[in-house]
Amino acid sequence: MNKLIYSISVIFLILILAGCSENEKFKLQIEKTVNKDKTEITKQITDQDSIQEVQDIINKVKWSDKIVDMSRQPDIILRFKNSSEDTNEEKYLLWLNDKKIEMTKDSGIYGELSSKEMGSLKELIE
Repeated sequence: MNKLIYSISVIFLILILAGCSENEKFKLQIEKTVNKDKTEITKQITDQDSIQEVQDIINKVKWSDKIVDMSRQPDIILRFKNSSEDTNEEKYLLWLNDKKIEMTKDSGIYGELSSKEMGSLKELIE
């Protein structure tokens, strides 16, 4: 069941990013956790090449089909949105530490990003 959810999520993301038209624009909204109950938007990326770079890094995440419940709020939330439809989005929750980035998708599926990729992602989103 989890593999089905994962597969559907990946297909959905590909469809969102590939789009039906080359004229479609996407934006990446970055939110940081301010306190336990609040996040704030710290950056919005509209440059399509930068958004693709972030997506390429996320595609390198080693996803597992286990569902996790993290002990604290995420440090960063990434929201990939279709500029013309703000309701259509793909959301990733990120927990940062010194050795890796742990992340979950909307569906709660868990993944990790290696330290090699971590630096590149941080540079793009900070």
